[in-house]
Amino acid sequence: MSWRSIDPITQKKLLDYFALKYRGKYFDEGSLLSEMNESLRMEIAAHNCKELISKVPFLKREQNDGRDDLFAGRITSALQACYYVPGDIIFVQGEIGHDMYFIFSGAVIVNISGKGVCVLRDGAFFGEIALIANIPRTATVQAVSNCILYRLTQESFNNIVNLFDDIKKKVSHIYNERMERTKREEDARKLKVAAEMVNKISFLQIEGDTKTSFIEKLASVLYPVHYSTEDVVFMQGESADEMVSNELKLTPFSPCV
Repeated sequence: MSWRSIDPITQKKLLDYFALKYRGKYFDEGSLLSEMNESLRMEIAAHNCKELISKVPFLKREQNDGRDDLFAGRITSALQACYYVPGDIIFVQGEIGHDMYFIFSGAVIVNISGKGVCVLRDGAFFGEIALIANIPRTATVQAVSNCILYRLTQESFNNIVNLFDDIKKKVSHIYNERMERTKREEDARKLKVAAEMVNKISFLQIEGDTKTSFIEKLASVLYPVHYSTEDVVFMQGESADEMVSNELKLTPFSPCV
């Protein structure tokens, strides 16, 4: 890598990243863990991260059958340390997520549609729904300080859950509830957008007894899309085959009448 070809801001981010990752105890801890056998590694991981995962309802197992610590140990040993410096994007609203994160140290800001809604700090977690449902992220999360996070992947989680029927049942229940809620919220948002379109767009305006049914049909063929800052929605001169309203699209082939 040639440092001369990298702009000063990126150079500083790289230096901050490696300074954070390789400073004393975190580098040494990672090296030591890699040399341990699985049993000892799970014990150390459980000690360091058990408090973090205990805050997530579906990661809490209290069956008192002698396997509670085994489950916690498998989850904690599956966690992967991640390092972020201020400004780093951890994930983006609208993308399909496959990981959840625990904040060991540092702070992140949660942005929804470009607006900061909250700051999460040490001990918090986020992105947990990605473990149980392949749905778009509902927010963008960005580091606002040097952060050490632990990541749990969907693949690792599924491999562990398959060994614990009670957890699998709990996750299935949460998944079904979340999907029902997501559908209700999405349907309500589509109806709202469809009504606004009918009221504001002249060629969609309709009155009388059929207005309500028309809005419902229009809502049924809308689908969500997500754009990040500076994304190009469409370009002047290109052929148009869809319209966009409040991040919901309507294609010309949608049978709404």
